[in-house]
Amino acid sequence: MKMNANPCEDFNWNDLLARIARKNVVPVIGEGIYWVNTLDKENVLLYPYLAEKLVNETGLAPLIPNETFYQAVSRFLERNPNAYLSVNDFLSRHFKTISPVRDGPLWKLARIKNFSLFINTTYDDYLEQMLKSVRSHTVDTVHYTVNDKGSRSPEQSIFKMLREGQRSLIFNIYGSAAVSMAPAYTEKDILETIVTFQKDMEIDRENKLFQTLESSSLLFMGCGYDDWLFRFFIRTMSNKQYDLMNRPQSWQFINDDFQAFNCGRLESFLKAHAVEIYNASGNREFVDRLFREIEEKHPDDIIQEYEFPGPAFISFHGKDRAAAEYLAARLLEDGIKVWFDQWDLSAGDLVDEKIAKAIAARAVFIPIVSNAARQIQLDDGKSVKYHIREWEWALGNKQKGENPVCIIPVIIDDTDWMYESFKKYAYLKIPGGGRTGEYEKLRARLREILDNPGQARQS
Repeated sequence: MKMNANPCEDFNWNDLLARIARKNVVPVIGEGIYWVNTLDKENVLLYPYLAEKLVNETGLAPLIPNETFYQAVSRFLERNPNAYLSVNDFLSRHFKTISPVRDGPLWKLARIKNFSLFINTTYDDYLEQMLKSVRSHTVDTVHYTVNDKGSRSPEQSIFKMLREGQRSLIFNIYGSAAVSMAPAYTEKDILETIVTFQKDMEIDRENKLFQTLESSSLLFMGCGYDDWLFRFFIRTMSNKQYDLMNRPQSWQFINDDFQAFNCGRLESFLKAHAVEIYNASGNREFVDRLFREIEEKHPDDIIQEYEFPGPAFISFHGKDRAAAEYLAARLLEDGIKVWFDQWDLSAGDLVDEKIAKAIAARAVFIPIVSNAARQIQLDDGKSVKYHIREWEWALGNKQKGENPVCIIPVIIDDTDWMYESFKKYAYLKIPGGGRTGEYEKLRARLREILDNPGQARQS
């Protein structure tokens, strides 16, 4: 089948954007969205990379053209039927050395505010990582597998918070390499999972997840299934007959590389049933365009970088960078992300503007106080050091009542000095920025603020 020459213009962007603005779109994402950096390659698709690694490490015959990860695993498990834990170990080992591409599709999807529920078809936790790095509220993950015991459904009470943008939920429909004993790795497993999921949808009519899927438009991105499986998957997720899919409230949107899977018949079939299809040569192009469309037409629906979570901004003299970073890393290990320039500034940023916005958006400001920090002015005796400018920005916001910030000075060495304007605030002593001194008091205070954001503004 001949592909459209200009797929961007044929796609119904206005309808999709309107539905996203009404919080009525659920992304269903697959392997084609997961662009990562690995130890030996940069900017590659994760699961084709893992398929190649699996073949090489297990002695399978060479990959067939366009072989997906589930096809490679199917070949491995046919030879080793009880080796699911070996696949889990294989994935967990490689996941430790892989990181999602910054500015990649996952990162951009995480920044779209009106996406609060995600249906995920991969076996990693990278989507969870991205959401937690970008969003300030709680991110829940539920794993659905046929073979594992225990609850396969999210708590019903969280759906009101999803709707209000106070929570995010990832539903891993095939399980997880880290959590599930036997994720749905093979084509047979995937088929059984989809069948069971469809039965559950029919039986448990009060389930909020199933109700949400039935009443929402679904946006399929990068799922990459063969013809028959994709038809079945779409039918199950929406729980509607194909001849009813042309109703406006149940339109589906699909971005996938049909050309790669020789799915021309599938494409014709879906178009005949009012499914909007973006015929891109790659899923990344679609997410880039989607992000750009929302950013241009609904900018408030994009989470800006200065809004990224972490209740605190750490400010320091350049000579104290190592201690400041050590403190930031310890807090991150304890589940508390802070704004730290080396992590959160990128080449080309308007530094003053971005830092000022980041300070204004934080609930807590942590100035690092030290012997080095006593150097307030530059050598000309007129201009002040950059860390002092940051301190004055925070104090100015507090005095003007614009997002009043809780200021917690942290002393990291034996200095007996304190910036004059900070003397009225209770300080903590954390030598070297490590888990010593009064670190636990700081950690507990930041955790309290994360759980009750309004309290910091009253401090």
